[in-house]
Amino acid sequence: MGAAGIGMLFQGMSTGLSVYSQLQEGKTAMRVAKYNEKNLQAEAKNKELEFMEASKRARINQRKTMSTLRANLSTQGTRTDTGTSLDIFGETAGNFQLAISDAARATNMEAYSLRQKGKMAIFEGKSIKQASTLKAIGTGISGVASAVSAFGHNQYSGAIQ
Repeated sequence: MGAAGIGMLFQGMSTGLSVYSQLQEGKTAMRVAKYNEKNLQAEAKNKELEFMEASKRARINQRKTMSTLRANLSTQGTRTDTGTSLDIFGETAGNFQLAISDAARATNMEAYSLRQKGKMAIFEGKSIKQASTLKAIGTGISGVASAVSAFGHNQYSGAIQ
């Protein structure tokens, strides 16, 4: 095998390595995307669990506050089941519930956003993988075309018998 044959061999090896590395790039991008998506899903779930616990504590706090309010009014001889006292209880309970509902909405929006980021990570990973696959195909075709061209040139010039 002469210099022309060795050159073509190395060109083939170079093309093969380029194709392989481009395919690996796509596979790695997909693995990273799946890892990121899994972490974002877990973070979203943790946010929801944190809210559930905070909501439970807020409701306990609400009951304690309402009991204290009721006891304070009762010790003053104020009826707690009619009139202004009942309005105060209703408004206080409503404010507590509104705060919990606001926190629930914020948590749901944050969890949704995290899940959407996870879906976007998968989409990006697939896009990179597809692009890498196409790039590898292009590199392979280019390498084969160059090798055929070099073979033809070398054969024409007499470097290959």
